[in-house]
Amino acid sequence: VEAANAEAAVPFEEGEDAHEDEHAHEDEDEHGHEDEHAHEDEDEHAHEDEHGHAHGEFDPHFWLDPLRAITQAERIAGTLIEADPEGADVYRANLATLSSELRALHAEFEAGLSSCVHREFVTSHAAYGYLALAYDLEQVPVAGLSPDAEPSPQRLASIADRINDLGLGAILVEPVLSGSYEQVLAAETGASIYTIHPMDGITQAELDEHGDYFGLMRDNLKSLRAAMECS
Repeated sequence: VEAANAEAAVPFEEGEDAHEDEHAHEDEDEHGHEDEHAHEDEDEHAHEDEHGHAHGEFDPHFWLDPLRAITQAERIAGTLIEADPEGADVYRANLATLSSELRALHAEFEAGLSSCVHREFVTSHAAYGYLALAYDLEQVPVAGLSPDAEPSPQRLASIADRINDLGLGAILVEPVLSGSYEQVLAAETGASIYTIHPMDGITQAELDEHGDYFGLMRDNLKSLRAAMECS
């Protein structure tokens, strides 16, 4: 659905760097933040370039921010109503129910991530920019936006240094990306490993275990709270 893709087409740099404004969902001018996180060394930026993270690449994981998910639901409902006016009442009722549930989920994330020892979290790859932006967090991705890219030894050393410098005690790993490099980082830093799910591909077994989007998001929240030592 074309309407569903409009909000998702946000440059990757917005999700990774421009996390200073929790409610910047409507801004169109969130570029030029390359220098905001000067603590990221040249090796990190070179790694991003190596895997195609130049301007113009887009992070599709908007659904990891419940408020952006509401915006998409509204657009999808509008498209459905336009195509099927007779079903408008049903679409509007379903939208109202879904929006209410998403707002409640957003409130859970706000409360659950409001008081944490750390505001940074280490992830397998850079899929969590929207989530970080929404809750004033910073993702520290081991790999770039593409989950298929293996991090270089230099990149792993850089992330290990960052974990130690920040005093982070955990690495968030996606089920399908669990590999040897997380074990290397954990061994070098003493970090624990927790699971986080980007929900860009969900198996039936995962649905059976977690229930649905809301179950997966709440499990993500538990992992984030543990990783960032939230109270």
